[in-house]
Amino acid sequence: MRFWKYHGLGNDFVVVENLERTCPMDPEFVKKVCDRHT
Repeated sequence: MRFWKYHGLGNDFVVVENLERTCPMDPEFVKKVCDRHT
C-alpha cells in the first residue's frame, strides 16, 4: 500500500493509492493511518 501524508494551513490530508482495493478502508484502519504520530 502506498500512501502520502500532507499538511497545510492547519489541516492534515492522507492520500491512499488503493487501485487494486487491497487495503482495508474500515474505520479502525483509517484511524490508525490518520494518526499524526505515524
